[in-house]
Amino acid sequence: MAEDRQRPDDPYKQTLPVTTGKVRPLLPHSITQTLAQQLVPVVDEIRQLATDFGIRPYRVFLVHIAWTGPVRGAGDAVEISRREILPTPQVMDMSATTKELAAIGLTEVGGIRLAKVTASLTEDDLLGRTPDLLLPDGTRAQKQTIEFFYEVVQQRPAGLQSAARRRYVPDSAADLKPALAGWTISLRKQDADRARDGSMSRTKL
Repeated sequence: MAEDRQRPDDPYKQTLPVTTGKVRPLLPHSITQTLAQQLVPVVDEIRQLATDFGIRPYRVFLVHIAWTGPVRGAGDAVEISRREILPTPQVMDMSATTKELAAIGLTEVGGIRLAKVTASLTEDDLLGRTPDLLLPDGTRAQKQTIEFFYEVVQQRPAGLQSAARRRYVPDSAADLKPALAGWTISLRKQDADRARDGSMSRTKL
């Protein structure tokens, strides 16, 4: 019988050896000292070159809105937080967002995948768990009135107002790849895109 297992026939009664010496998990206070973490700002500067070269055609924003009513969909929608992901991430691939005929007419369905998202963001950031929940008048909103989504807008010479604003929500867990100093995450298309001028074009989002 192996020394590190007393009951190989019963996995609930196995005894594993206690690890000693240099074999140990990464300690929390050591995370910021790792090479992978220290390279994040360097990699972000390199990724900025892709934006400068014009090969990152889509800007991506993390958006929180609050409804003035007691629940989502009741009252008016007010934007309370808007944060652009920088450096601009890679959108893969927009052709997976397709047209579908619905009762209200043509609508878009499907999804995209974001890659090379800066590792300076946290999982909570990417899943929308970090709004300040403050309305423009300084009062605090209730969580049941808050909506979070991604807004993806193509960059154009005439500015963001000349392009469609597509709305997506997270469709997977955010996957941190330390060796690449970045995250990947899948997004699913939602209805009720905003108007090109940024206004809430529908009574209910």
